[in-house]
Amino acid sequence: MYVLTIDQAHSRRSPDRVPELLVALAGIDVLASFERTVGDEVQGVPADAAAALAAVRIALAEGGWHVGLGAGAGVLGTDGTARGGSGPAFLAAREAVEAAKRARTSVAVRAAHAPEKAAQAQALLRLIGALGLGRSAGQREVAALAAQGMTGRQIAEKLGVSEQAVSKRRLASAFDEEVEAQPLAAALVEALSPEPEGAPS
Repeated sequence: MYVLTIDQAHSRRSPDRVPELLVALAGIDVLASFERTVGDEVQGVPADAAAALAAVRIALAEGGWHVGLGAGAGVLGTDGTARGGSGPAFLAAREAVEAAKRARTSVAVRAAHAPEKAAQAQALLRLIGALGLGRSAGQREVAALAAQGMTGRQIAEKLGVSEQAVSKRRLASAFDEEVEAQPLAAALVEALSPEPEGAPS
């Protein structure tokens, strides 16, 4: 099981951004929907590794969030929500979000059953997150639209700029390098899934 705990940074002096994050995460496949838990914190249970990675990318792209990804065994609450969930995955997500608060790129990964694999996944996710932190507003716009599958021409028309300007922003954003890293990121997150009981070692 994968559990994501996401906490708003600087929430005491910033507007409540939980509603907009929940909207952004609405398309993620889940076992338990993302919801506000305590204060400015959101928690959810993605359906699989791909969904977990997609949710992490969304939160990092939104900016201003501490993102903790936990992996391991776990059970949902009796009402089917993450709020009442328990088990190692939930504990790992809590530990991860607290670690994320101490990192420049506010993402951390924890898995008690596979700490080395968690460290590997965390290292790559932090590099991907660092790419986003280094982007200008214009570069973030282009990267976000490109991530939706829009062509350079479509992006140019939407932003009211030239295709050449879009190309320059895309190149400067390192968006294509981020895309190339996604299969490895997916594999590292997938590797965190605990083996079913009775599975051969």
